Amino acid sequence: MNKVMRKLLPMQAIALVFAMASAVAQKGPDNVYALGYYSGANITGNPDTTVRVINDGSAGEADLCAAFYVLDSSEELQSCCSCPVTADGVISQSVNSNLLGNVLTVKVNNNGVIKVLSTATAIGGPSECNASAQYTGAPTPGIRGWMTHIQVGPAPIDDAKFTARAVAAEAQITEDDLKDSNYTTFETGDLQLECQYLIRLGGGHGVCSCTAEDTAW
Repeated sequence: MNKVMRKLLPMQAIALVFAMASAVAQKGPDNVYALGYYSGANITGNPDTTVRVINDGSAGEADLCAAFYVLDSSEELQSCCSCPVTADGVISQSVNSNLLGNVLTVKVNNNGVIKVLSTATAIGGPSECNASAQYTGAPTPGIRGWMTHIQVGPAPIDDAKFTARAVAAEAQITEDDLKDSNYTTFETGDLQLECQYLIRLGGGHGVCSCTAEDTAW
């Protein structure tokens, strides 16, 4: 082996390692696990916000479950539930009523994170859709979602005087899709286990509710 080859081989090996690392880092979304944020919830005068999810039909005619995990600003799980969605069906979840209406603690939740896991219906559980570790169905692509947000801008400007009027800033509603995140068994397994404990220890609290399909908020 000549000197040039001896120099090139280590460089090629290093390049291969970086290429493999880059491929791992650039792994795309898998359409199983998504998340969004809520803010300004349960504040008098603020409008409610909504999470809408659909079953896109990629699992054929099968029903899927949208498992919701709702965390507060301290990163603590406050409620969880799993809702059935038929193929091409849509459900609309009120953040204040459905997702935050029966939280674990008496704390008023204003800001936090909502995580959504797309699963098949469970077999042998107490219901076909369940967000706890014991009965959650297999992760299955097909649930996609959107969420509205409260955006508060500056106070209105008085055009005549070019000064801000002494009124509260008006809340505006925007909508964005839930952000796809790479599915990992560690993260979702932890959420499912926490949900199981929440249901067992909450005495009825900590379980969110599901709307019927096509019910608009």
